[in-house]
Amino acid sequence: MSDHPRPPTARYLETLATGLAVLSVTQLLVGLWQGREYEVGRGHASLAAMLTRGGPSEFLAAFHLWASHAMLAGALLLILWMLVTGAYGKEWRGRWWSALAFAGSGLLLQVSGNLLPLDRHAVQTAVIEASIAGRVPWVGPWLSERVLAGPGFGAATVDLWYAAHRLVLPGILVVATAGLAWPGRVRRARPLAVATILPLSVAVLMALAVGAPIGEPAGPADANGYDALPGWYVWPMHGAMKGFDSVVPGWGWIGAVVLPGLVATALVLLPFGSQRVSRRALLPTVGILGLALVAVGAFFGGRPASLIADEMLTEEPADSALVLAIRPELAARGATLFKARGCVRCHGLDGSKGSGGPDLTFVHRKHPDPDWYRRFVRNPRSVRPNSTMPAFALSEDDLTAIAEYLRNPRPN
Repeated sequence: MSDHPRPPTARYLETLATGLAVLSVTQLLVGLWQGREYEVGRGHASLAAMLTRGGPSEFLAAFHLWASHAMLAGALLLILWMLVTGAYGKEWRGRWWSALAFAGSGLLLQVSGNLLPLDRHAVQTAVIEASIAGRVPWVGPWLSERVLAGPGFGAATVDLWYAAHRLVLPGILVVATAGLAWPGRVRRARPLAVATILPLSVAVLMALAVGAPIGEPAGPADANGYDALPGWYVWPMHGAMKGFDSVVPGWGWIGAVVLPGLVATALVLLPFGSQRVSRRALLPTVGILGLALVAVGAFFGGRPASLIADEMLTEEPADSALVLAIRPELAARGATLFKARGCVRCHGLDGSKGSGGPDLTFVHRKHPDPDWYRRFVRNPRSVRPNSTMPAFALSEDDLTAIAEYLRNPRPN
């Protein structure tokens, strides 16, 4: 296989890599400036103040948001381009690994930075991502606690994510940016000077034209809320999780964790096989894994969150006319089924303190109608289109029993 992309292609790759490096340096400088005004203890208020102050503060806050999107999208485009053109062999491997590190740090900066506005969508997104980690067999509860810095969302969660966003991840990004900017052994192609500011220009135009949306400040209920739509950067993994859950309930972690892990591992190891295996064999292997992730995500993923507006899923209010008296014998049978059907794996032994799903202790206050539970357990996405819970094929009697258990107040 050739380790030398054609000169025009090589020049375009150099241009995009250099452009991403320019955008990254600008983003890091803006982040340092913005960190002087952001107060982690009052994240929503401090960011809202920037966005309503006007002038440089408002523009730079919006730029910081759109630059993060542009960096990640540009890095994914660069990786795809290098993969198709074979620019990952001996001469290009440093640039290839730098592009992977750039994309990885950009993704984690996007995820951690999404929490910092501390609006409803941000907090619920963090809770959902922790719950997905909590579904991994054996190590799930441990992973969930590491992600949240405790048994549930709280101030420690915000401190941890802010430290990662402010200190750890920028360091990785700096190293990756240096790898993109330094050509190493690739010396045949000089970047197109004017085009290197294209990624930066995109971020500037979006900041000027759209600004930065911010939603309502998060409340206590959002620490157990699951109504947030996924961002575009995690949307394929959410879709893959739902796809695997549709095959076997409880297997969603394979799509959300294992499949992306296999794709990432294959990409990291790709240069080592470039001399021993032809590109005709390598490309289909990596391509099939990547396309499978995207295709399953697209089919099962539902709608991703809007980039230009903060939005939450809404549910129809409960119909008080349908509230019926609790039947204790059915509630007792429902408690047995709740354990036998594996609900405790995500929601905890008695519906509380679960690592992969919301606390159900007070769900009866919001949903007193038994039919709501029957519809939700049978097909969660028929009630909440972006639910991460798998569907369960249960009889009507079993669904009714579980509904009675869940809407029956538990002793505090």
